[in-house]
Amino acid sequence: MLNTKILVLVFVLSLSLLGLVKVKVYVQDLREDIVYTVKAKGKLSDEVQVLRAEWSNLNRPERLRKLSSQYLRLENMESKRVKHLARKSNNYSVNIEPANNSGGSFEVFWRYKPREMVMNAGKGR
Repeated sequence: MLNTKILVLVFVLSLSLLGLVKVKVYVQDLREDIVYTVKAKGKLSDEVQVLRAEWSNLNRPERLRKLSSQYLRLENMESKRVKHLARKSNNYSVNIEPANNSGGSFEVFWRYKPREMVMNAGKGR
């Protein structure tokens, strides 16, 4: 009887020690993961600061003006030349027309098509 009690006690203690070792290893792994995550966060924040600096450098207005004049070759357009411009897609249309009250301003009108018209337009193809 005493031998079985001692055997059960040794078994319970060994299971407890194994569980304790398992928890200890798990906590150590978590601590290593935390240290790695903090270091990675620091590196990423440094990279983000560098990218923001590069982005602000690339978006300087004088640089954009120079590039647009060099590559786009845009010309000014007189408002007299624009009478009606309509852009249509599957679900909306945009009409840009000169305003009645002044020659230089424009009014934009949005008109959404009903869903049935959009669905039927795709069936005709």
